[in-house]
Amino acid sequence: MENETRAKTHEIEHSDRKRGNEPILPHPRKECTRDLIKFINLRQQDNHGIVLVIHAHETPTESTNADVNPKKDSIEYLFEECQLEDKLHMRHGEIPSTSTIRENRYIDCIGIWGIPFTKAG
Repeated sequence: MENETRAKTHEIEHSDRKRGNEPILPHPRKECTRDLIKFINLRQQDNHGIVLVIHAHETPTESTNADVNPKKDSIEYLFEECQLEDKLHMRHGEIPSTSTIRENRYIDCIGIWGIPFTKAG
């Protein structure tokens, strides 16, 4: 299925370029991050507590630029924009080395806003 989707996307991009048009295709990952930021900000305006548990598919290093600022639309960007605190980071005093069976793949996060911190795994 993924190969079919990729092939269809390539076909659309190629046909648009032949006509001299630049394709305007949504980027699902970026759209999801943008939508989450909007949703969370609305809840924060109403003073709701936020708990975001996410399998990010990117490490903190992968989602920051060389100057250590978050890349736009990355998970780090979402955490910064929404002032979410990574509770696993807070619990251990540093970013855990991994959250998967692979070494150096800390990609699972628990972001909290407006809720007292008591425990994190």
